[in-house]
Amino acid sequence: MLISLILSALAAPQQDGLILVGPSSSTDTFLLDNNGAEVHTWTTSTYGPGQASYLTESGHLIRTVRVTGLPASSIGGSGGGVEIYNYNDVLISDFFYATNDHLLHHDIAVMPNGNILMIAWEKILDVDLIAAGRDAGISGPFLWSESLLEVDMTTGSIVWEWHVIDHVVQDRDPAKPNYGVIADNQTRLDVNQPTSLPAASDWLHFNAIDYNADLDQIAVSSRVLSEIFIIDHNTTTAQAAGVGGDFLYRWGNPENYDRGTPADRMLSGQHDIQWIANDCPGAGNLIVFNNGRPGPSAASTVDEFTPPLDPATGTYTIGITGSYGPTSLAWTYDPTPSFFGSHTSGCQRQPNGNTLICNGPNGELFEVDPVGNTVFNWSYSTTLNPGIFKVRRYQTSLFQDKNLFHASTGDAVDFDLAAGSMNAGRPYILVGTMSGTSPGTTVGGLHIPINVDAFTNITRSAAYSSFFLDFQGNLDLLGNATAQLITGPIPSGYVGRTMHFAYVLLSPLNYSSNATGVDIVF
Repeated sequence: MLISLILSALAAPQQDGLILVGPSSSTDTFLLDNNGAEVHTWTTSTYGPGQASYLTESGHLIRTVRVTGLPASSIGGSGGGVEIYNYNDVLISDFFYATNDHLLHHDIAVMPNGNILMIAWEKILDVDLIAAGRDAGISGPFLWSESLLEVDMTTGSIVWEWHVIDHVVQDRDPAKPNYGVIADNQTRLDVNQPTSLPAASDWLHFNAIDYNADLDQIAVSSRVLSEIFIIDHNTTTAQAAGVGGDFLYRWGNPENYDRGTPADRMLSGQHDIQWIANDCPGAGNLIVFNNGRPGPSAASTVDEFTPPLDPATGTYTIGITGSYGPTSLAWTYDPTPSFFGSHTSGCQRQPNGNTLICNGPNGELFEVDPVGNTVFNWSYSTTLNPGIFKVRRYQTSLFQDKNLFHASTGDAVDFDLAAGSMNAGRPYILVGTMSGTSPGTTVGGLHIPINVDAFTNITRSAAYSSFFLDFQGNLDLLGNATAQLITGPIPSGYVGRTMHFAYVLLSPLNYSSNATGVDIVF
């Protein structure tokens, strides 16, 4: 059984951490440190990338993959499957949703329970679109509509789903049950938007999904409509097909629900809508990469806004007339001279207040501070397509996972450290405790998140023993190390107890990892 600790060194004024990069032209996925060096790479997958890649709390890679040869495979952003690899590049599980009638695409969102929310195209025939009130002249023989799936990756089963076609309104035919005044039904999608036949029959082109566990809500982005939507996840699939699945909130282009003009538009072809994390400035706000439209003055921005949320009810306010707010931004990155990412692209607020930005088509990553100063930049160097869908930086505090294994089987537990090339060659120790992580220990001003006890002394004194392998050593040229715990010699008295381990970098003593727990079950 493998347990991975992924670390990074502090580097002011950059945010510390490792950036996960999944290039559009490569089957590789890698971690980039603050020096711009690739410090860890996953290479096993034989599938080309779908679009998005993420890491779990235990250091597992979750990557979307592309399935070719299907009717929707030629549409930009197509996917078809999701793979999960451990830190040592071993496939743990996968899920595919790829047929002639439906296809995963673009993005996923990993939930706290380990389930994954996915976006999928689904074919809706013209007869069904017309029955829902769409004009025959803009339906074509079919359209690729959108659906959301929640998948239990341990069983490969779909445990919840939501479909756009269940939440449409139309004002053309009073005889149809979904007839209504568009402006009075802002929680539903006007089935006749957009008002032209979509390219490649790609009706709405959802390109991002995010999940807010505190609210139990989902945010999605429609590039075609230049609008983002929030829906309630606290529903059954049956409820999600009814009014319980109607939009809680929408923002970016109020023309879509007849409550605005072109002057009121706030978004244009956007990507990567997400809630700012709780440990970051602006927590609870939404942030998005606003691509902008091509043209002589084409420019992109990164925009943060505060939705009109009532935290007590989880609902969003809107007047009898007028559109969903806000009409102004909480923060924006709109530099002079301007920059432009015509498609893909993304952003992420950092705990130190900086914002990490990905200019997707150019394969460029850069980090800006709150006033817009660039503190980090990197470009993907390749003779192939340099494109990157989006990236995420992961902090050391994220990689905390409690794992179970059988102490009597003689198993081995690997502790993988990726501290970044800025720490190449530095000495390290891996220390353990049997007495927990709170309040921890402070040595020379450095907080180490384990309590010192007799087991700590054992791991220190036996660092080169046959069961504490490489618990002390030097990082390699990329700042990596692997220590190994051999479980066979563990005394039976340890069964039912929990060990915690943490890496500490020395010379100088200035960095400790988070603690990872290992439960001894029998």
